[in-house]
Amino acid sequence: MNTSWWRNVTHFTAKEFACPETGEALVSCDLVVMLDKARTFAATPFTITSGYRSPAHNRKVGGVPGSAHTKGLAADIAAPNNEARHDIVRGLIEAGCVRIGIGKGFVHADVDLDKPWPRLWTY
Repeated sequence: MNTSWWRNVTHFTAKEFACPETGEALVSCDLVVMLDKARTFAATPFTITSGYRSPAHNRKVGGVPGSAHTKGLAADIAAPNNEARHDIVRGLIEAGCVRIGIGKGFVHADVDLDKPWPRLWTY
């Protein structure tokens, strides 16, 4: 897998997207580049709380089968308050993200175009 594209990413490292069980960061360039742009537009830090998940880890955390996380096409971003949620979602939309889920303490962003899009949902 070619990972040379990481050197053009300003705000993130592969380690931030790694599965906590396997250490693998099998994450899509399209996802990371979009998140990097979104972080710039949002002008607020993005803390990745979940990136790539192995199928076993996805089951362990209660993720849905076929989750975009298991394909390296999704990330969850910490959103500790309403202002952070707003800034993150605004940045994602400006960066062209077409699948956004809003939770109480996080925002989910994915680029899995095998799933319906555009979509905005709440947990």
